[in-house]
Amino acid sequence: MNALIERLEAMGRQGGAVALGLAGVLVAVGGVLVWASVGAEGWWLYGYRFPAAILGAFVLALVFVGVRLLTQRHYPSAAEVFPPLAKADFTAAVRERPHAVCACARCRVVLDAAFSTGSCPVCASSVDYYEVNTDEDAEMVILALP
Repeated sequence: MNALIERLEAMGRQGGAVALGLAGVLVAVGGVLVWASVGAEGWWLYGYRFPAAILGAFVLALVFVGVRLLTQRHYPSAAEVFPPLAKADFTAAVRERPHAVCACARCRVVLDAAFSTGSCPVCASSVDYYEVNTDEDAEMVILALP
């Protein structure tokens, strides 16, 4: 069940819709089990209603996961906020900076030095992350590109 929930969470909102769809299918299967046990007596009764109760627990879990995935807010990742630049755009942004910037040679991200934390927000590298103040710094970053 955990693997299923992780897979649905990886799908995002579509996973929420899939979870609610699976819950609907399980409700139908549970209804068939309960309907089949209407005339049952003795130990046959447990052969139908106990699996229906287990399916009911799975239905509740899937409904909770589905509603949570459908209503949760999407927080953009650092890669969505700071998309990587093409090599030509990266070199131009580093060379023609209006003020001090920080640049990551690994994922080609350029941001204002005032917002820097000492490591790249996208790849978390502090080795390939440079503060560019002068033209010599800019040439060093451009030479460090893979």
